[in-house]
Order: sequence, then C-alpha cells, then structure tokens
Amino acid sequence: MRLKFLQDFQGRETKEIFYVKGQEVDFDAETAAVLVRDNRAVEVVEPIEVRQPVTEVVEDKPTKRGKK
Repeated sequence: MRLKFLQDFQGRETKEIFYVKGQEVDFDAETAAVLVRDNRAVEVVEPIEVRQPVTEVVEDKPTKRGKK
C-alpha cells in the first residue's frame, strides 16, 4: 500500500528509517494500517482515468435510387 507522510517520522513502525513530510513510500498492509491509524500518513489513491464514450458519426450519403 502506498502512503504519503503527513509529518516527518521515524519510529519502530518503519524500523527507525526516517521519512520526511510529503514523502510517498510503499508499505505492507499491516504497517500501513498502523501509520494511517496514528494519523502519520494517508493512503495515496491513484486517480481513475475517465474516458468519454466514443460516438461514431455516420454521414448520410446520397443514394442513386431514383436517378437515371
């Protein structure tokens, strides 16, 4: 799970590794849950790409019917 730190942090949860505010790091689910619960970090959620439906424009072509 990818987290973004809300403050500078170093502690036993991160094996005493120092992280600065705003830094994004991948953690296992258990460590991430503890850091989020303690308001030290938030989960980074990737934006979902929104696609507009494709609509095909069909132009009417004149037919030769009735023309001789």
